[in-house]
Amino acid sequence: MRRLELIYSTINLVIDVVLLFSTLIFAYYLRFSYPTTALPYGTKIDMSDYLGFLFLLVPIWVIIFFITGVYRIEVERRLFDELSKIFWAVTFSVVVTTTFMFVIRNVDFSRLMLIYTWVLAIILLSIYRICFYYFRKMLMNRDIGTKKLLILGENDSVDLIKRQAEERPTYGYRVVENLKVDGKPTVKEVAKIIEKKKIDEVIQAESFSSAKRNMDLIDICQERQVSFKQIPTLYDLKKGQFGISTLGEVPVLEFKTTPLVGWGRILKRIFDLIFSIILLVLLLPLFLIVAVAIKIDSIGPVFFRHERVGRKNNFSFFKFRSMVDDAEAQKKKLFAKNERGDGPLFKIKNDPRVTKIGKFLRKTRIDELPQLFNVVKGEMSLVGPRPHLPSEVRLYKKHQRKVLWIKPGMTGLSQVSGASNLSFEDEVRLDAFYIDNWSIYLDFIILIKTFGAIFRGEGAV
Repeated sequence: MRRLELIYSTINLVIDVVLLFSTLIFAYYLRFSYPTTALPYGTKIDMSDYLGFLFLLVPIWVIIFFITGVYRIEVERRLFDELSKIFWAVTFSVVVTTTFMFVIRNVDFSRLMLIYTWVLAIILLSIYRICFYYFRKMLMNRDIGTKKLLILGENDSVDLIKRQAEERPTYGYRVVENLKVDGKPTVKEVAKIIEKKKIDEVIQAESFSSAKRNMDLIDICQERQVSFKQIPTLYDLKKGQFGISTLGEVPVLEFKTTPLVGWGRILKRIFDLIFSIILLVLLLPLFLIVAVAIKIDSIGPVFFRHERVGRKNNFSFFKFRSMVDDAEAQKKKLFAKNERGDGPLFKIKNDPRVTKIGKFLRKTRIDELPQLFNVVKGEMSLVGPRPHLPSEVRLYKKHQRKVLWIKPGMTGLSQVSGASNLSFEDEVRLDAFYIDNWSIYLDFIILIKTFGAIFRGEGAV
């Protein structure tokens, strides 16, 4: 997903909230400033009670807008479709509100106010969407905010895509380069073009002759969070195993990367921020106690800081120190005892470098709590793949690098599935499943299992 499209949708969300509040308040004053004989002024709702009700109602309307696709992130937007979504979203929201009023029966929300709200919301939101549509069109005519395409192959559909890009700027894309597959471009050459020209989407009109090269191309796009689409053959359409979308007027098969793009990434970030800040405030007394215990138990700093590989850049990873101060220097001498011989990870039972207080901190996983600072900074997530050492990542095989697609987590699917007893390949497989099937519900389940494992005394699961 394009960052700019996400910004556009976020702006729409914020302005919609403002307009919905304004609409509901305006409807209130219309109803009670100009009372009718059919609905006497005496049924007036107290404004403070009404505002309290709005803080419940507006979020419900926003959720309905999400469900009906009003905030779907896409470059290609037709004005009629946009206004149609607004009409049905507002209408459905009013129906839900009416049903809600009927069920709770303790808020005197008159039918006339609902009619005012319905009409005003459609008018105000539609006027805003029309203005925003032409504003985006103006930007696109200046090549601002358009999606950059790299097309592989040539056929009639490619010609149509090129023609539409020139004739219909509002489709929101620009063909940056069109490579002939029979010209034998290598996958590495395609990767260089993606990096150099900051490609947003790769459209494959002709497949490479080698199936392996095709799969390598898809992997490269997924690693870089670049959308990969294929112009389908009749056979592809008949199989119906892919998500079908359109590029202008051309049907394409879309190979998705992970749900953690667009709104999914924003939702996970909000989830991380709220819970990590709350936990840091609640755990502050425990942090002070642990800091004193570590200083009494052994010589060295309270926190252990080490470099880890993030989604984009390396970062300083925080933990309470649970080992002696020169643990890294001793690691080389102990590497022959490594019990994770199937991969690049290092782990041994009864590690002699662990301090007395460190054994307790590891068993209860208290040593990992400072990672909450990394979560607040946006370097980690509450749930995700294990944080990786640069020295480990250099030894990863190609398919194992998928765990780097998203932020590392304090806990994760592999950790609650017995990570200490899993082979590295099984750990990667579980993390890959999480990346492909992420949801807030899955994060909740993993967090609950993590707390359960700690209470059962299973330690670093």
